Amino acid sequence: MALSVHDFQIAIICALKVECDAVQAVFDGFLEEHGDPPTMIRKAQWDTNVYTTGKIGHHNVVLAHMANYGIGNSAGVAANLRHTFPDIRVAFVVGVCGGMPKNKTADIMLGDVIISTEMVEYGLGRQMTHGLRPTNPLGSRPNTELRGYLNKMQGQWDMFRLQERAIKYLASPSLIPGQTKPEHPGMDKDNLFVSTHRHKHHEKGVCESRDKCVHDNDIPCVASETLDCATLGCHELVNRQPREFPTQPQVHFGKFGSADKVMKSSTERDRLAREYSLIALEMEGAGVWEKIPCFIIKGVCNYSDSHNNKNWQPYAAATAASYFKAFLVPWREVIINPKIVEIPGK
Repeated sequence: MALSVHDFQIAIICALKVECDAVQAVFDGFLEEHGDPPTMIRKAQWDTNVYTTGKIGHHNVVLAHMANYGIGNSAGVAANLRHTFPDIRVAFVVGVCGGMPKNKTADIMLGDVIISTEMVEYGLGRQMTHGLRPTNPLGSRPNTELRGYLNKMQGQWDMFRLQERAIKYLASPSLIPGQTKPEHPGMDKDNLFVSTHRHKHHEKGVCESRDKCVHDNDIPCVASETLDCATLGCHELVNRQPREFPTQPQVHFGKFGSADKVMKSSTERDRLAREYSLIALEMEGAGVWEKIPCFIIKGVCNYSDSHNNKNWQPYAAATAASYFKAFLVPWREVIINPKIVEIPGK
């Protein structure tokens, strides 16, 4: 018997191709074309979303592919999703994010995964003389059911099983022929620079602007934005305590900041972390948060500073997808009561 739109309670929303690829790599099976029988879902009339349906554990899941990143786009995708799949109960925004390297309990490193407990839309608010004041600086919490699940998954036993499953899924082969999961780029590529050390030329005689960007207070030249840290001579690194298992991604629970901006300022990053207790920054969660009860699960691909690049995106997307699957498997779906149809004359 073919599945219908009423057989889906779990949605996944991804903004980037690398994020979608990572999520599909942890599917246990695809329902479209390869299902038995194939599941070809018809969309609601004005639903412009594009979907992939699959199986993860005992869950039927639907992946919504965003056309572009940003809060407005994710809000539109979330609203359309419910038109076609009316029984969706929880959405997972899965992908990559910028991390705040200093957490209260443990350092956050590239490849680690952040799971949302709260969310602050820090780009929405009142512009004051001294800066932007967010409308809701304390942040929004998920509903009672999601908060209960978060508490459960942070317990000692469930946390152990969560990390154990995620590492297993990260190492398991993909269902997609020819697709290999990204490997950890290496600890020598995980560089956290001092907050005041900017991504620009640091050596004289190599900048086309005639060394106008070499000094600490100079504005970086345009060319420096396309060059890597080694070429520019970036060197002031933070000395961090090494981990016992450095290439195994750790999971952190905490508050996300969401806004329509790519953060590339370490001083602004530190201010946001300090004022709003944020541990990660991303660009889609706020759009989904008010439309569908949701979790944000994202892998750290940069430190939200001027040195960030896309080198860690594939691996961070893979760690996020693996933790998403490990986090989803114990979730219990509800029984949808069938409609009672009265038979005339009875």
